[in-house]
Amino acid sequence: LNRSSDLKENQHMALLPQRANTPENSETLADRSSIPAGQHPVTITSSYYKTNKAKTGSFLGLEMKIFEGPAKGRQYTERLNLNNPSAIAVEIANKSLNSICAAIGLAGVADSEELHGKPFVVDLVEDDSNPQFPGNSVVAYLPYNGAGQTIASGTVQTGQAAPAWAANQQQA
Repeated sequence: LNRSSDLKENQHMALLPQRANTPENSETLADRSSIPAGQHPVTITSSYYKTNKAKTGSFLGLEMKIFEGPAKGRQYTERLNLNNPSAIAVEIANKSLNSICAAIGLAGVADSEELHGKPFVVDLVEDDSNPQFPGNSVVAYLPYNGAGQTIASGTVQTGQAAPAWAANQQQA
């Protein structure tokens, strides 16, 4: 049934293009409040390079997902202005990307996909300067120190076996 052809404009009612809250259409909004301030272990789940709104440059978008702690499952997006008319914006973006690479233990990264699935910590503060759109700002990117392990240069510093992702990096 194609209900879009049945849409009618009426000030008293609105025929919807599809039925709401059905087994086929039941997804609800996730929590859109800012993530609590603090250090959160994350992995990058996806990345993309996109032209900015003003069409004067482009940014690298990094989608991060918190994988443990009270905010487990929450997502944070970082946008790095790697191509921008503002030299300061580009400098900040490069420093941020370098900090992420250092926290993961990688050097010479040429493709953002190399960052996917590798744990590190993002230290966030709440940025509620716009109450309509609460958000977060990054204070630092740090190595993940879970289960007594310190990740550095793709190896585990505790003498324990390296996780699979680190072993794969050592072979590259």
